[in-house]
Amino acid sequence: MGSVKLFGPDHYRAVLRWTDELGKSRERTRITKTKAEAEQALREFRAEQLNNLEKVRPSTVGALVQEWLSSREGDISEATLAQYQWATDKIITELGSARLDIRSSVIDTFIAELDLASRSKSLIKKVLGMSFEYGITQKLTDNDPTKGTKTIRIERKEPQAWTSDELQTFLRATENDRLGSLWFLLGSLGLRRGEALALRWSDFDSEKFTLSITKSRKKAGSKVIEAETKTARSVRTLPVPRAVATVLEAHRTRQITESEYLLSLGIRAQSEYMFLSEFGKPLDPDNTSKAFKRFAREAGLGDKHVHELRHLSASLLLARGVPMAEISRILGHSSSRVTDAVYAHLSVEDLRPSLERVWR
Repeated sequence: MGSVKLFGPDHYRAVLRWTDELGKSRERTRITKTKAEAEQALREFRAEQLNNLEKVRPSTVGALVQEWLSSREGDISEATLAQYQWATDKIITELGSARLDIRSSVIDTFIAELDLASRSKSLIKKVLGMSFEYGITQKLTDNDPTKGTKTIRIERKEPQAWTSDELQTFLRATENDRLGSLWFLLGSLGLRRGEALALRWSDFDSEKFTLSITKSRKKAGSKVIEAETKTARSVRTLPVPRAVATVLEAHRTRQITESEYLLSLGIRAQSEYMFLSEFGKPLDPDNTSKAFKRFAREAGLGDKHVHELRHLSASLLLARGVPMAEISRILGHSSSRVTDAVYAHLSVEDLRPSLERVWR
């Protein structure tokens, strides 16, 4: 992993970290006066590392995985790179010193003993597979132990439709919660959490009643970044029902009052964002999920996850008889097949009484 960052008020620091052929962590650093000099130092470090790799090819799993990850820098998004780095760290911790002729059964045991969810295990296996595939193409090994490993079954929890009472409770409770307008927007338009947190007021056209979704605010390791939305079809412009527009306008008025109060305390809020913390900062995705869990418990809704609001929106649209293709466009799914796979089990007739009671 390489980086160039500001070091102190007027210097820059170039850092290159890697794992050597023995699975040990290595680091090269240099402090420079200009950013250009630091970037040149990083290029020199990488050239030296490549020269060393030509002399001593990786002979351990840890060295292979780290070399593969270094080869992907610049080709993948920051968020994906952070996910791969997390998986790489797990692999190096447990398998770093293992030789490249490792057997499939060892990989199976390693995966099985991980105290992680099935999706996390699947990611780790994926990184191992891509690393060994890279090793084969680079003629570092002719072994790919992931080919003979057991299939990891992803545990998929089917979304459950909210009851009529839960929906009524939710609608009443949102009016009194500081982030009630966020919860209402997620439940009405089915946005992903990250999509809503990245919204600016410039994305909302109050004259045409439309909302443009172009970015997503997400975690990349310990950092919060803004990146492109999940898929190309996730970039979309949605019509905003007048009831939702009314909620957003009321929220804008409250936010202006909050921003003025913070300014009186010497704090300038980042008021271009639609949703802010009490301190005028864009919301952290993880903290937002925790806030919704707390809100749901206090409202008497039980143990709910913020992503359930997206399912709530979809189930109400299904109950209304909206075609699957239109629901897919609203949710920003890559295709209507994805929408159908996730929501086809929901019973329209079971949901109909809830919808009739809510919008009577």
